Amino acid sequence: MKTAYWPGACAIAFCTLILSCDNVSPEKTSGTNALQDTSIQRQLQENKKLVLALYQSLNDTNWSAAKMLVDKDFKHHFVKDTGFGVTSWNGFEEGYRMSQKAFPDWKLAPVNVVAEGDYVTVLVMGKGTHQGEFAGLPATNKKVAAPIMLLHQIKNGKIIADWEIMNPNAFLGQLKKNNPN
Repeated sequence: MKTAYWPGACAIAFCTLILSCDNVSPEKTSGTNALQDTSIQRQLQENKKLVLALYQSLNDTNWSAAKMLVDKDFKHHFVKDTGFGVTSWNGFEEGYRMSQKAFPDWKLAPVNVVAEGDYVTVLVMGKGTHQGEFAGLPATNKKVAAPIMLLHQIKNGKIIADWEIMNPNAFLGQLKKNNPN
């Protein structure tokens, strides 16, 4: 009878030996994952800082600092009636400067910032006073606020592209309200 149990005992012993000889201990695995998680979290935080630095540069109208944060081939995508339009950094800067003439106190206040992989999404609240012509409307001296959602793509420590979604009708509606023009 003793020999009848021997093959089963050998199989159990062999399986136990194999399972206990795993080259990676749980401590090493969790330590490696923790290091990877820390590295990933650090990169995500750096990406967020980069994007927030862009908003600060725009708020300060520091165009040289802003330009250093974006790639030379930066593409700005914006909503049009037919989908997304695309412009370069120079086109973005030109449009933004024109808007700043109409809203000299325009500021972008980040409300929520989320980073995932090479992307940073930001919900900002744009606020300013309409003090110059904008979209054919003369100055109204109205304070306006507009939520804007932007998705920024980061590569090699630079912003290479963004996609902006804003409802221009809600924004213009604030200017046109009680305005005969």
